[in-house]
Amino acid sequence: MKIAIIALPITEDGIVVPPLPLSYVAALLDQRRHIVRIHDLAVCIGAELEQQLGLVRAFRPHMILLVGEDRLRAAEVRRSLADLDTAWLVVSASMRGLTPSQAVTRALTQIDESTLEDNQRVIVGALLDLRGDLDYVPSPARHLLPIERYGLRSPSKALQTSVLVGQPVDGRLMLRNPRMIVSELRSIAHEYGIWHIVFTGLRITDDSAWLHDFLYGLIMARLGVKWEATASPGALTPDLLRTCQRAGCEALTLEFDAMQVLDAQASRQSLNDIVREAHALDLQIYGHVLLEPRYSSIPTLVDLSATFGLDEIRFSIQAEEPATIQPALDLAESRYRSIQSRQFFVNRFGAYLGTVIWQVGRIGLLGRGWQRFSVGKPR
Repeated sequence: MKIAIIALPITEDGIVVPPLPLSYVAALLDQRRHIVRIHDLAVCIGAELEQQLGLVRAFRPHMILLVGEDRLRAAEVRRSLADLDTAWLVVSASMRGLTPSQAVTRALTQIDESTLEDNQRVIVGALLDLRGDLDYVPSPARHLLPIERYGLRSPSKALQTSVLVGQPVDGRLMLRNPRMIVSELRSIAHEYGIWHIVFTGLRITDDSAWLHDFLYGLIMARLGVKWEATASPGALTPDLLRTCQRAGCEALTLEFDAMQVLDAQASRQSLNDIVREAHALDLQIYGHVLLEPRYSSIPTLVDLSATFGLDEIRFSIQAEEPATIQPALDLAESRYRSIQSRQFFVNRFGAYLGTVIWQVGRIGLLGRGWQRFSVGKPR
């Protein structure tokens, strides 16, 4: 059976990442002797959108899986391909930035299994197989995705792709066999020529024994691959950072709750030490900071976050009412950029003169060459 998978454009601004769960679905279907194509409309610009739909029309699939949150765009795609004699399965949920198990959970809420036809059940069967251990499914079909057109880039701006190290399943953390990950990395480097990886799905520090085996496997494999991953700052030590660097690490994203880490002086000092040690090893250190949903606490938490010397930072907020999140995030990001720009002038001209120059720049009295440094983080 010929199956076309169409991923709709994302509805929010941001970096476009590959729909990794869909490439797992495609790999499973290919393993079962189906002919599969993935058409990611998120990377199509202007006339390319119609060209992609033309490729779908020329493919003449027996089954189309249409995935995306934009219901209006989904309706447009269906109208454009109405001349095809094909079955449809429409999932009104995004599958970007999720693990396969998370994507499947979202998809199943959109599907009434009692009404499915045989062709549709083929797709649902592949989705259900992704809810468990990823070591028992084939590697994602990256050859069906335009990897070079996504927004993933390494700290050196080289092309980067994502690899899952595991996923949460029914409340459990299921990490993949390190040897399977090393094998996938070898395939990516040799078949696609990509030497920069971002590990996703789980934090690499979630299981210390697994991390030891994983880093040892990377060191022994000598692939020459550079990678970045997410970690818990409390699990990192100077020795572990040095081992990560030997294994090819080029960047780490530290995830922490601002209240838990910043409220205790010992935790703040430990985080400072980790960042300083990582920079000494030429590792980039990013931050993913969870803020309290109360507006009153955000300025203080952002000010403290800015003292750690993180290379980049991203804020998130857990709130019962999602509509209240974005204004608070905008406030946090604006304040952080302001602090970073002021620190740039302080480092260059001293505490007093630097602050004065920064304030002058904020009101628009500096030349164009300096103006961008006074209104945001310098690059």
